[in-house]
Amino acid sequence: MREQPPDSAALTDKARELSDGWTSGDPPAELWGYAVELVYQGHASLAWRLLDLAWPPTIPGKAEFERDLREQLEGSPCWSEPPKMRPSA
Repeated sequence: MREQPPDSAALTDKARELSDGWTSGDPPAELWGYAVELVYQGHASLAWRLLDLAWPPTIPGKAEFERDLREQLEGSPCWSEPPKMRPSA
């Protein structure tokens, strides 16, 4: 279901809100949940941008998380991003 995408400022604010207090371990469920929501709304590129904005540089595992999320999403009928749009890590 296609919805209006958040603008750049709103996406940045949302990334900050969703990653607030995240200092170690896996990403907060609200963060990856919103990323999946963006994909289902038809805005996969914004989902990846959200993860780029929200993922603290001191927390390892971003590439692996993105790879695993991509694998899960590729089986979904809502997946809308061509594989060439974002290289796999």
